[in-house]
Amino acid sequence: MEEHLEVSFAICRIHENSNVSIEQLRDSLPDIVPRFVLLCRRLVHSDEHVSFPLLVIFFSPYGCTATMQMLYAGSLNLVLCESRIHKYIEVRELEELTESSIDESLNCI
Repeated sequence: MEEHLEVSFAICRIHENSNVSIEQLRDSLPDIVPRFVLLCRRLVHSDEHVSFPLLVIFFSPYGCTATMQMLYAGSLNLVLCESRIHKYIEVRELEELTESSIDESLNCI
């Protein structure tokens, strides 16, 4: 049996001045569909230098089909290479997406 997948790309833009919490981000992600999320975070270093590191969040929930999981997992390296972002976090359950897990992935703690 041959399965055909329709692949589409969507870019959601959140304006620079909006302050979206991690909880709001979790609420916006679907429960059973994998997603790649690009997160830009304002980070103030100990010497008061400000940077805006980027992080790819790879959300692959347990409830999605094996085909979708493989499609997204197989695309992760391409997403990282094309975006030239080397830091990422893989999240299987929305509860895993926390401020501390993001800070840890960005080596902020």
